[in-house]
Amino acid sequence: MTNNSLKFGNLICPDLISVKIELCMAVTIKFFGEGLRIWMCEISNELMDEMRDTKEANKLDWEELFFNLSYLHKKGFNHWSDLAIGKEKKIFLCNDLNKIEIKQNRKILERIRSRDLHLTETLFPLHQTEDVQIEFAKPPNGVLFILYQLEIGTFAKFELPDQFDINQLNFQMTNPFGLLDQKGLLQLQYNSKILKSTGDDTLVRSSRVLFM
Repeated sequence: MTNNSLKFGNLICPDLISVKIELCMAVTIKFFGEGLRIWMCEISNELMDEMRDTKEANKLDWEELFFNLSYLHKKGFNHWSDLAIGKEKKIFLCNDLNKIEIKQNRKILERIRSRDLHLTETLFPLHQTEDVQIEFAKPPNGVLFILYQLEIGTFAKFELPDQFDINQLNFQMTNPFGLLDQKGLLQLQYNSKILKSTGDDTLVRSSRVLFM
């Protein structure tokens, strides 16, 4: 049993203190607020004609078809994401309410208002940002359109090692297909590597269809 081991009755927990310290030192970054979940989609011209006939016959909006799971099941799709070309994209909005919180254990290292990511033309920019473009493979045939949802809650969560340097964070910004009044946050880079979100917890506020 090492010096850091603890004993409770007959139960020995080796290195419990060192393990606890190691776990507690991890850094988490969370996005709180509103964002868009986006799917770039394509369907055949034949299916588009069928859907248009259904829409007009029943006086429906496009959203009532493309986000209707029962209808999509009849057309052979399990979910509207099955219509997508490639993976979904998520855009965290830059506004007065959205916040980015960086914590180590219970200690808050930094709170960032997402709107401040646009303050890049000052003498000393607050944060490192970069403009990027969303790229999708365009199919040779069919009808192109975008499905997107406005969601609110914990929009993304990232985990980093304890040796954290905020100057290594790069906020990659974009305005997908002109959907936004100003650019939103597409993804985070840390030490030149794209971070992958470990989860989210959101509610859908609205769903939209945009034809290209």
